[in-house]
Amino acid sequence: MAYVVWLPWALKWLWAPIFDSRPQIRYLVLRFSPGLLAAVFLSLIRFAPLGTTAPLLLLAALAACAGASLQIALAAEVIGRADDGGRAVANTLQVIGMTTGGVLGGAVLLWLASRIGWVPAILSGSALILVLGTTAFLIRPVRTLPGPRIAPWRSLRSSRVIGLVLLVGLSAAADGFLGARLLDSGHDAVEVGWYLGAFAMLAMLPAATGAGALLRRVGALATLRSLLLLKAALLVMLTLFPSHPLVSIALAVVCFAASASVMTATWQIYMSSVQPTAAASGFALLTSLEAMVLMFGGMAAGQVAARSGYSPIFYAAALAAVLGAAVSPLLLSDREVAP
Repeated sequence: MAYVVWLPWALKWLWAPIFDSRPQIRYLVLRFSPGLLAAVFLSLIRFAPLGTTAPLLLLAALAACAGASLQIALAAEVIGRADDGGRAVANTLQVIGMTTGGVLGGAVLLWLASRIGWVPAILSGSALILVLGTTAFLIRPVRTLPGPRIAPWRSLRSSRVIGLVLLVGLSAAADGFLGARLLDSGHDAVEVGWYLGAFAMLAMLPAATGAGALLRRVGALATLRSLLLLKAALLVMLTLFPSHPLVSIALAVVCFAASASVMTATWQIYMSSVQPTAAASGFALLTSLEAMVLMFGGMAAGQVAARSGYSPIFYAAALAAVLGAAVSPLLLSDREVAP
């Protein structure tokens, strides 16, 4: 049922065109979505940590709607304002921000709750969201004419990028099972939380920074090919060394870091593959497709894991990564992913 939370991320292409036809709405979303996120998080005070899950899933879906809208608005601003180098920096910072948020929410706030209590931890998290959200008011609106309201699939400079979206998404289908695999290997749940909620997240910071530097040096496609091959090698090694606890933990952490690097490169390609006048629609369509692949791929992978173990999932994801690296030059050229 946790995959219900993914639905807003998979369906955000439905409301993204309004951000192109009415640019002023983008700035409203940028400025007030953090407040909505803070309010949703604050409402968790009403629910005990071990209470019913239905209200929590509903709140999570509402937060996902706000977060997905914020992502679209921010991406449209980056596409409209930045050149290729600026987008590389922006995508790096976005991944670093997401990673830092994962560390704070997945480790620091949980540790804080164990020390000072559930309610003070939630209050602290809500306050942090509000404080960080004030930075949106520093973004000065640019006076631009409203763009034409077109169907999202008409906003792409090349429809072939969809093939790359599918392969990259399938290569990440196994990521959600890294923690489950460590649990089934005998690791304590708290330990796994620290490995993947803190150590792996922290490893993503230098990984995303390195990917951003590589983007500016060799370009998006060359960077993505290299990272996909690295990801494939890590997934295969995870399957070959299941009985070595320290090795499996290290590989899982590095695999998470590699995923952050792949995300940095793919977002660069997405931003360069859409028409500037329909930036929100195009970026939302591509990231929605990726979310759908991850959602349905994750569901299918769960069924496979229940029947055949984790090895088929990791091998299939590795194969998708290799195929993505191999066919990316056939799907797109460097000229098509340049602004």
